[in-house]
Amino acid sequence: MTVKILTIKDIGPDKWDAFVRSHPDGSLYHLSSWHRTIEESYGYQTLYYVVTGGNGEIRAAVPAVNLKNLFLGRRTVSYPFSDYCDPLVTSRDEFPEILESISASRGNAEFRTRNFRGPVEGLRADSSFSNYSINLEDDPETLYSRLHKSCVQRRIRKSEKEGVEIRKGTRLRISGCSISSTWKQGGDRGCPLSPIGFSGIY
Repeated sequence: MTVKILTIKDIGPDKWDAFVRSHPDGSLYHLSSWHRTIEESYGYQTLYYVVTGGNGEIRAAVPAVNLKNLFLGRRTVSYPFSDYCDPLVTSRDEFPEILESISASRGNAEFRTRNFRGPVEGLRADSSFSNYSINLEDDPETLYSRLHKSCVQRRIRKSEKEGVEIRKGTRLRISGCSISSTWKQGGDRGCPLSPIGFSGIY
């Protein structure tokens, strides 16, 4: 099995996104539009560690970014600014080959996973991070009642007093409102600001 290191230009965004959507572990954080937004925001370049079949179809892949940090050194992360980004493999036997290719080209690797579980030789699990999800199918009042009273409900009430509005509308409009809030928070904290391109991810 040969692992190729490709760019989205090599693969083609349509082909990559079709593979992501067909994979049971594919997510928003795997899509080329998400990667493009992160690249344009922070100057990264996404590399795709890909295993292909005989007809050139993608069988397994990991999108990743090479990072360099004064304290953490050089490492490969799949994927920055993402809650999770599971390796898109069809069998567990494919992942060690991809991991070996990443290690050979860069060294340390970091994977943020939701469904992928070890053990995998050469990796150790870090249990200091957790992902939380909320089922949004219930009515707003029921959802609100389940939120922590001091940590969440109080902050929602405070936001409402300060004029924050919750509105229903098109995805673009909702994304635009979220982006405006993100821009303000990012600027206040001295963080890089996210581009309006976030609204086009979906």
